[in-house]
Amino acid sequence: MKHSSFNQHLAALKTPRRFLWLLLTALSVWLSGCASTPDRLQATPGYQRYQRLSKEIPESVKLGSLSVTWLEGGKAFEFQRDGKRFHFDVATRTTQAVTNTSAASRPGAARREGRERRGGSERPDRGRQFTSATSPDGYWKAFYRDRNLWLSATNDTQATNALAITTDGSEKTRLKYGTANWVYGEELEQRTAIWWATNSLKVAFYRFDESQVRDYFQTLDHTQFQDRLTVEPYMKVGATNPTVDLLIYDLGTKQTVRVDVRDGQPFDNATLGHYVYGVSWTADGKELLFHRTNRRRSRQWQGSRHHSRGMAAKLDRELTTDALSPGWPALHLGLRAHGLA
Repeated sequence: MKHSSFNQHLAALKTPRRFLWLLLTALSVWLSGCASTPDRLQATPGYQRYQRLSKEIPESVKLGSLSVTWLEGGKAFEFQRDGKRFHFDVATRTTQAVTNTSAASRPGAARREGRERRGGSERPDRGRQFTSATSPDGYWKAFYRDRNLWLSATNDTQATNALAITTDGSEKTRLKYGTANWVYGEELEQRTAIWWATNSLKVAFYRFDESQVRDYFQTLDHTQFQDRLTVEPYMKVGATNPTVDLLIYDLGTKQTVRVDVRDGQPFDNATLGHYVYGVSWTADGKELLFHRTNRRRSRQWQGSRHHSRGMAAKLDRELTTDALSPGWPALHLGLRAHGLA
């Protein structure tokens, strides 16, 4: 009996008109459900509140880090907090509010303005880096394009006469310059990848070799009628990391040199220089400062390299495995000073 009923039902489905009607009905129901997905999402309780709060989330946390401008040969620095500017004296460890001084007349104001103009006023997306940086004198702009670093005059708004500082960056070589990746932006808070010397004569930038990094696939726009796929090299826990280097381009000689961030050691998990971040120039523009750690971040080095001679570091901090916060090393005893070799 059951087999007879099943056969009758199957025969009905084979009827061309009945089959076509069932097919069109099912397709209509499916399409109406897909089209209404965004509407149903917007009707979900709390959706409007999330939309409002999502715009406030980036400013919801007040970080304790400061961006400072060193003065008087390292004897003092200025910083901004809560909309006010302060002056800190290193010897006396005292802080005073800066008053009756225009921004244009403060020492280092022009350099600071140049550092802060990084590809416009908008901050990069989460986990990303600024795509350009303007020189402190306001004449040059170094920018990331097509996985390479380019240089143009700031008045060349269309970059029609731009100079390619690097040329081997491509998806095929899996090299890229003047940018970093999601892990550097998210975990190391590295939002910059291009750094001008304070005298505007040199520009430092990242080189990322992702040839050994596996791709990560992610779908986006899930609430839209049609989603999309994005692919980028991404290192998961325990997987191979990109080899990261720092390069410096000299505008006068038009030469590029690589900074020895690993003291000639091979790139591996134990080497200081597995991660390289926190990059900046000294106030005189003669040395490039940066942090480096091994993969476990149980040891951290903070120091500098002379931009032309690759000399030894001036500062060296050895850190222990007693972390101040999860995954981060704590400062050990103090600072060891090293003369330039």
